[in-house]
Amino acid sequence: MRLLSRGSCASSFLLLGALLMLAPAAAAQRNPNGSSSAANGGQVVVHVRDAGGGAFQGQALVRLTSATGGLTQMTVTRGNEYVIFPGLAPGTYVVEVTAPGYVATREEASLSIPRQVFDLYISIHPQTSPKDTPGAAQAPVLAPKASKELDEASQALLANDLAAAQEHLEKAQKLAPGHPDVHYLMGMLALRQKDQAKARSELAQATRLFPNHRLALNALGSLLYEAGEYAAASEVLERAVEADGDSWRTHWRLACSYYQQREYVRARVQVERALQIGKDDAGEAQLVLGLTLAALGERAGATQAFETFLRLNPSHAAASEARQRLEALRATH
Repeated sequence: MRLLSRGSCASSFLLLGALLMLAPAAAAQRNPNGSSSAANGGQVVVHVRDAGGGAFQGQALVRLTSATGGLTQMTVTRGNEYVIFPGLAPGTYVVEVTAPGYVATREEASLSIPRQVFDLYISIHPQTSPKDTPGAAQAPVLAPKASKELDEASQALLANDLAAAQEHLEKAQKLAPGHPDVHYLMGMLALRQKDQAKARSELAQATRLFPNHRLALNALGSLLYEAGEYAAASEVLERAVEADGDSWRTHWRLACSYYQQREYVRARVQVERALQIGKDDAGEAQLVLGLTLAALGERAGATQAFETFLRLNPSHAAASEARQRLEALRATH
């Protein structure tokens, strides 16, 4: 019998597949007065600057991720003065800019009201010494034609048009056969097609080509978890945490994997970090915290965690399990 039911951790892993896709940023023009040109939602406008303060003339990959880990968008500057991420809900977003030969840079953008436009200026600097170079090479920048096909594939996947996604990805693969994002989206397409073996192969290839590909690492770790390969899942998710330590979901997934292996102390460290980052948005993690504390014999803390989980997630698929655990703890007091 599995230590944690699918409702506890696993069911939420691959349900996040659609949210882990690379949704393209819009190419819409911004109004001169700074108001949003998008019909709904706010915008983050990213201005990439070189070390001297001028507009970066090369191609840089810009990723925007919600602080809660529920949304990722990607685009390439291609020498543009700025790029726009439209249709965003109020909240905090992490923007990462990478370019070959430059130090990867991250900044945060906060939208406090609907339809707000947030201008974010990010300066990137050349790598000048070995310590500036990440342990793994940066993901290569896609050529414009390949990037367009990948954007179209992402849109098709979001619309669940698998035939169109397949067509665009095949074109992207011909244009950029060794690009990790192509293999990542091929893996996500295979998941939609319920081809687990192909999905695992494509995601693994994405992580080989770009060892810090956090989306592929999360998806591959989730697949391994679903297959009951918890030790392997932990290894992959540990790499995901190293690649992106600011996502509560990544820490939560790793905590689940540790828990399944009865590594309760390590699970506690990861789930507490998840809750520290995500706060109430990470309410699902309270269940794992409760199970972990119960396994460690800390009944008071476990009781509080289960109560918090049920308060924040009364209709969750694992709510029944949490109630049973809570009743059992209360009965032993």
